[in-house]
Amino acid sequence: MTTTATTTTTTTAAAVAAAFVATAAVAVFTHNRHHRRRRHLSEEARNAAKAATFKLEVCCDVISSVHTAISCGAHRVELCANLVDGGTTPSPGLIRAAVQAATAEASSSSSSDERECASISRRRCGINVLIRPRGGDFVYSPAEMCVMEEDIKFCKRAGCNAVVIGALTPSGAVDIDATRRLVVRF
Repeated sequence: MTTTATTTTTTTAAAVAAAFVATAAVAVFTHNRHHRRRRHLSEEARNAAKAATFKLEVCCDVISSVHTAISCGAHRVELCANLVDGGTTPSPGLIRAAVQAATAEASSSSSSDERECASISRRRCGINVLIRPRGGDFVYSPAEMCVMEEDIKFCKRAGCNAVVIGALTPSGAVDIDATRRLVVRF
């Protein structure tokens, strides 16, 4: 049963990556075609449009999806758990494994060219960890804020690229004090 779930998740991550690449190619073509028609744009603006790049971020909740995202060329992985509840902070073990996968040397590749390509793609893939102690709303108690601060400290020590945070007041506005408190930790 576990193998089936893992295979489904891996296939889904690969399908999402392939669909994104196809969509990005169409968007670039449409974007470039649009700019060729609008000749009044400066040369600098046209060159900037041509040089625009897309970043692929894949949300992963199991290590097999992280490996698939990296091998498909993802620039970032948003690592989370409990997607059914909208995502929560993943376990320390999953965080460590994801960071290790993103920074691992490509020593298993057979040729130096393959190792170089794999090393470049892995260096570019950052692990961004969702910091959220529970599902539901984003209004956090003082105790939950302490848990989130500890999770952020762990992510920093583990070598994560970034953390993904959010906090609201009971009225639905951004909780600036809580957000500031969390940002300072990373």
